[in-house]
Amino acid sequence: MKEDILILTASRNDVTYSKDAGVYGIPVDTIFNKKNLLIKIFCRIDRVLETNFASLFFKKWKNNLSQYHDVIILAQPDSVQVTKYINHYYPEINVRIWYNNIVEKEVNPSKFKKTSGILYSFDRNDSEKYNLHYVNQYIDLTPIEEVKNSYTDRDYLYDIAFIGRSKGRLPQLLAYKKLFDEANFNTFYHIVISGEDRFEKNYSFQKELSYKEMLTLQSKARIILDILQDGQYGITLRPLEALFMKKKLITNNRNICNEDFYNSNNIFVLTDKTTPLQLIEFMKRDFEEIPVEVTKKYTFKGWIDCITE
Repeated sequence: MKEDILILTASRNDVTYSKDAGVYGIPVDTIFNKKNLLIKIFCRIDRVLETNFASLFFKKWKNNLSQYHDVIILAQPDSVQVTKYINHYYPEINVRIWYNNIVEKEVNPSKFKKTSGILYSFDRNDSEKYNLHYVNQYIDLTPIEEVKNSYTDRDYLYDIAFIGRSKGRLPQLLAYKKLFDEANFNTFYHIVISGEDRFEKNYSFQKELSYKEMLTLQSKARIILDILQDGQYGITLRPLEALFMKKKLITNNRNICNEDFYNSNNIFVLTDKTTPLQLIEFMKRDFEEIPVEVTKKYTFKGWIDCITE
């Protein structure tokens, strides 16, 4: 694995602020120390006037760019200014933009048209639609191992759990909750409000959790629930969390059947015709281990090797 790589993300709280990167000697940093009101104003000016005043506030990583061959940046509006800055002062560096969310929710790829940035997406549909390079989703193993070492099968409190932002999925989640109730599943939901549901008054949303807190709650369930956002086709982190935590998955992502880690004993795909009996039968099946030869490409190392090859 190359070590002359830098990863830039928006926040230390992002899942992409990888703990596994440190294992391989790859530094991860945020673009700004703290994005205060002044920086937000300059970022807005830069986006309108195509200037780059915000670069004055980049962290100290900008002083060490000469030692890197590749810089990987999480796709979001500020990544455009970072790409322009690196292209201008260090044109020899490969700048790679990583969409780990659907394009509709992030910066439009057209914003990178005047740069030499190389764009990648976890979503095959977005890759085809916007002419991006497809690279599969990955997951950090360090936080998963920390949580796995702290629970046993006897610690299960729930049959199925969903933990995440609403992202317009509340009606679906509530409808599936009724189905799980009919199957007599002990269901746990921890839904955090997002912008799409800010006017929803009939549901009590929960507070946002850290990633470790989320994994800890998921560890107490036999099954993880994965519900796609509208327009999303790619694999989210939930299937990978289930894969490496050795838990079953219930999802409405029909494309998951085409993935190399799919196993009908481990993954149940919801349809309009799903019955409670089918869910009960799925619950009774034994989980089947997936070979390391398959799972390794979904690790940080597998991802970094693929995106920088």
